[in-house]
Amino acid sequence: MPAVIFAIGLLLRVLMLTGPKSFWGDEWFSLGLAQRSFAEVFWASIHDVHPPFYFLLLRAAVCCFGQGEWAFRLVSFVAGLGTLAAVYRLSRLIFQNQTARWAIFLTAISPYWLQSSNEVRSYSLLGFLASLTAVFFAEALCHPEKKFWKWAYAMSAIFLVYTEHYGWFLVAAAIAAQGYLWTRKKLPLGLGRAQRVMLIFAVPSLCLIGYQAVFGEHMFDLSRVREYFAWPLIFKKIVGIFWHFSSGYRF
Repeated sequence: MPAVIFAIGLLLRVLMLTGPKSFWGDEWFSLGLAQRSFAEVFWASIHDVHPPFYFLLLRAAVCCFGQGEWAFRLVSFVAGLGTLAAVYRLSRLIFQNQTARWAIFLTAISPYWLQSSNEVRSYSLLGFLASLTAVFFAEALCHPEKKFWKWAYAMSAIFLVYTEHYGWFLVAAAIAAQGYLWTRKKLPLGLGRAQRVMLIFAVPSLCLIGYQAVFGEHMFDLSRVREYFAWPLIFKKIVGIFWHFSSGYRF
């Protein structure tokens, strides 16, 4: 059954990949960036509001497969398929097999994840790395004697926070879980070391967040928050965000 559901998810993503569509504003930014040198991609993303890892992968895909539309969408497409597998594995680790089948089915047909799997943006990669990091963390807890899962978690978490800043929410949750297990005297041996190594390599991401927030987003410019004092606009944004994540861009 999971293989059938995965095949359905693959088919839907292929149909979207081959179907007629056009690029939207933020995708054009990614397209332009991917056609520059690796050094230019890195420094341009530093001055943007996103970390550089996705853009570097996108540049690598363009170098390997050319500048066709499918090549630009390849990273998100592969990440979307990886998300299906990671969601299923994570659900099996935490819940029962039936729940895992429902989880992969809903992910396979979700309009939001279908759209993200064909978008020249980092959100599909974010979903994949977040799910994969959670899988590795859960495996490390279930199999504390195996070092592979601990270091796989650390590496995946590093890639996660350099893909999107939202990845820090999952890292914070893992650290909180580690603290809880430590207070209960159930902390797996060696996971704390992997966690510390991950943090050492991930700390520059926090510096990047601060830099981009101040110089990219101008977060201390009070004129930017005036619009949020209008309740009708706040309500509109709340509804829009809910619709966006529950139904996808096209629905």
